[in-house]
Formats: sequence, structure tokens, C-alpha cells
Amino acid sequence: MISKMKWPALVGLFLVASAFAQQDPQDPGLQDSIICGDVTIFEDQLSFLMPMYLRADDSVAVYCFPLRCNAPGGGIFPSGGVEYFPPLDPWDDLTDTFFVDQGYLLMLGWLDLVGDPFPWFPDYERMHCWSVRFVIDSTAPSQIAFADTTNDFRNGSLMLGLNDGLSEITPGFQMGIINYGPVSADDYLSNLPASFSLSQNYPNPFNPDTKIDFALPSPQIVRLEIFDILGRKIKTLIDKRLDAGYHSIQWNGTADDDDQILSGIYFYRLSAGDHIESRKMILMK
Repeated sequence: MISKMKWPALVGLFLVASAFAQQDPQDPGLQDSIICGDVTIFEDQLSFLMPMYLRADDSVAVYCFPLRCNAPGGGIFPSGGVEYFPPLDPWDDLTDTFFVDQGYLLMLGWLDLVGDPFPWFPDYERMHCWSVRFVIDSTAPSQIAFADTTNDFRNGSLMLGLNDGLSEITPGFQMGIINYGPVSADDYLSNLPASFSLSQNYPNPFNPDTKIDFALPSPQIVRLEIFDILGRKIKTLIDKRLDAGYHSIQWNGTADDDDQILSGIYFYRLSAGDHIESRKMILMK
């Protein structure tokens, strides 16, 4: 639903917000999180659905989820018509409103805390709760955009409310990556690697610079580390989310403290999702 109306603020549901910006006090070691999926969009598409996930436990009974698209070239934005999935869809009130002037989507939901048994979340299982439709304007250029949370002018920022009716927390949030470009689906898929791979560094032996190549068949959180022969970590080269495709990184033979390391045998290990692979290399001065 596209609207400029003001939804009633959620503050009436929460008399106290002492837990704001903190994790659920009942589960201090586990983080409630909202995770946006990643999508690749081609030039002939006018809209797409982005899956969004919630990881929480049975204490969550309210959410405020303002969402916008940060598109450097413009022309991509979330719209109304959100799809809801179990265990969220039987909640008492689920609303989604696109504020045209501000360019963001506000999603609100809450349970009736006095009534039928609540449809709880399985403890910290990643659940596909929303699919949000994004619209692409015909003038949108090729770009990488991000689905990100924002601040609603009345209800505030991203929030989960607890079933005590008193507390709210700020969950972890992972942005969604939107790859939009003037290519066909066949061309894009034909240029992606078919599987995960880690190549032998080159040159090897090396002094002091060497290159490490690897391939990702899908977007992944990647960690590339260097270890000495005793298994001690020397250097972290990558620790972030990368797009699908072919990647290269140079290492100049320095440790995390930027000191040059000694000649010898070292190992580099790449972790990406469920894939972990290591290879040996030799620094010879």
C-alpha cells in the first residue's frame, strides 16, 4: 500500500525502554538479528523480491522495521505489498507503508499479548519472515545498491519489542546487496564461477610480494588468513562479505602489526560459508 499517512506510534505499547540498544536480557549470549538477502537484477526487470530473515527467540512480540534502498545512481526503491511468512503471518497486526516523500518503507508488526497462544519463533533459527518488493525506475543506471535500515519520523529506528510489554532492543542488522547492471541473465550466469576454489599463490616461493586468487560461486562472508608453521595466525588479509566472482589479493609478507616476517613456510586459509581450504607457500629472502 502506497501512502503518506502517519501510522500510530508504537510507544504506547512500551511504557519503559530501559533495554533499548541492548540485547535481550534473558539471552545475553545470543543476538537477535534481521538479515537481508542479496539479489542480482538484470536490465529487463522492473521489480524484484528481496527475502528478509529474522533470527530471534520466543520473547519477540513487536517489531519496527524502517527500510530504504541506498542506490548511488538512484532509481531503485522498496514499495508496498510485503509478503509475510510463518511464524510471522498469523500476528494480529502487520502493516507496510511506503512514504513517498521520504523514500522509505515502514514495516510494523505486533502480537496481542492477551489472547490466543502466540506463534513463537523457534529459538534463534533463521526464519524467512518477509519478502519485500523493490521497484526499478527506467532511468536507473547500472550500480550496486544496498537495502538498509533507516529512521522513521514517528516510530524511530529498527527495534524489536519483548513480550513483557515493557522492553525493546536493537537487533543486529545485515544489509542486502542489490547488483543491477545492463547485462542479460545468461551472460551474467555464464561468467560466474561454478564452484568455490582457492588457487596456489604466485609467485611461490616469493619475496616479499605474492598474489592469492580465489573464486566464489555466490556472495559469501570471506575470511582469508595467514598462519606460520606452528599454527599461529600471522595476518588477516580479508574479513568481509564479497560478491560472487573471481577475486585476487596481494600480500607483502607483513604481519598484522605491519612488521616484515622471516623466511620460512607459511599457510593461507580461506573460509567462505561452509567451505574451508588451505594451501602452503614459502617466503624466501
